[in-house]
Amino acid sequence: MSLPKHPLRVLLCVVWTLVSGSGSLWAAPVLQAAADGTVVVSGSGGGFPVPDRLGGEVPYAVVPLEDGLVAGATGSGDADAGLEIALVVQQDGQARRLALPTRERALRLAPVPLVSGGDLAGLAWLEGDGPRGLAVRWAGRDGEGWLPPRTLAAPGPGTQIALDGCVLADGRHLLAWAAFDGRDDEILWTVGDSDGFSTPRRLHAANEIPDVTPRLLCSADGNHPALVVWSAYEDGHYRLRVGRFDGAGWRPVSRLPGLGAVEPSIHRFDGRPLVLYRTAEAQAWRVAELTPDGAPRRLAAAAGSDRERPLLSVTARGPVLSWGAGLPAIHRSELGPPADLVWRPAEESMP
Repeated sequence: MSLPKHPLRVLLCVVWTLVSGSGSLWAAPVLQAAADGTVVVSGSGGGFPVPDRLGGEVPYAVVPLEDGLVAGATGSGDADAGLEIALVVQQDGQARRLALPTRERALRLAPVPLVSGGDLAGLAWLEGDGPRGLAVRWAGRDGEGWLPPRTLAAPGPGTQIALDGCVLADGRHLLAWAAFDGRDDEILWTVGDSDGFSTPRRLHAANEIPDVTPRLLCSADGNHPALVVWSAYEDGHYRLRVGRFDGAGWRPVSRLPGLGAVEPSIHRFDGRPLVLYRTAEAQAWRVAELTPDGAPRRLAAAAGSDRERPLLSVTARGPVLSWGAGLPAIHRSELGPPADLVWRPAEESMP
């Protein structure tokens, strides 16, 4: 294949621009601050130390396993190979790299581990010959190996970025990403398994505004299969939208307050969906607690917290935000004191 001179330097610059500019490649992992100041990844089964041996690669997603965790990262590969992903499993205090599904193109990034029943069940990623020619790829897990990879969405007229995914209670893999359709960015989604995936289609109604950065949360409750949050550009500002998956398609649920609402992530703590996002109007990070159906239940903001992305953790006194140097990062050993959140009921009419 034909690559420009110094291909790795070019690709790394492009990826860093996307990550640091809009955050659209960053699928914020579920990180928490532990009592000893270290960082753990949290799931329903508890907390696990985050591996710190990713060789300088850029972390993309961290997902708990039954007895450990799996971390996906975008790394450098080598100068002739372009940009490559890495998949690291940590169990029993030991981190090990997994062999990856086969690769066809020069650029591979944004790996999303898909976990079902506490075990790694699949992997989704973006792959292509350049940032504007990325396909959405997927491979199911077959014991200790991989099923042959599939292309779920071929490269379109522009970029495909911000890939995210999770596993539904029925075992199907649900994916969403932002894709440029020739006029603006739209949120696309697909669902399926080794027997096949649905044709990718728009998650929301057709519009002429950018829709970016989808983040998914699947539930073990079959009555509430999944939620999605994303930023939609409306009336000169990004606003955060929430949608609910009913097993077959998506339904709009609510709009969270705050103008310039970007960089969302959605987590589940003690059975409660929590959305963390940044707003431009107050230069603050906000947290919204949702009902299982995705309606806002209560809201909080950390005043004056216009710094890097915080860590969201749940303590005995409730959810708190903690800051330190160097986010995004997969390992943090020095954290500032946590900021308590002041909650208020969610208004029926969202501004």
